[in-house]
Amino acid sequence: MEIDILVKLVLLGVLTGLLSGAIGLGGGVIVIPGLVLIMGATQKTAQGTSLMMLAIPFAAVGAYQYYKVGNARIDWALILGFGVMFGSYFSSKWINKLPDLVHIPGLNIDVDQPVKKLFAVVLVILGIYLFRK
Repeated sequence: MEIDILVKLVLLGVLTGLLSGAIGLGGGVIVIPGLVLIMGATQKTAQGTSLMMLAIPFAAVGAYQYYKVGNARIDWALILGFGVMFGSYFSSKWINKLPDLVHIPGLNIDVDQPVKKLFAVVLVILGIYLFRK
């Protein structure tokens, strides 16, 4: 691996860790856009890499700090974890079959990079919702 790629990945990882530990942001909000914008990854590669990163329990060290002081619910986390496991299995199979250019016949339009656009729409909606609450 080239040194510039290594440095970018380390900095992105440290930034993600800092924001994850401080305010709960991580793979979806930091890593995926970072891999797309900084590393030039495709949306699908960024999403797959982010999921792979989460499969390795690096976040456990941060989660433990919250748990120690009573700010983490293991029962909730386990239930959420199984839901995420189930949902990510099926959605990743579907997303990987989705082409990078989708034609919508009824509207007669082509959507370029629909996965990236869907990701952006979800982030905007969540951001507006959180800001208003």
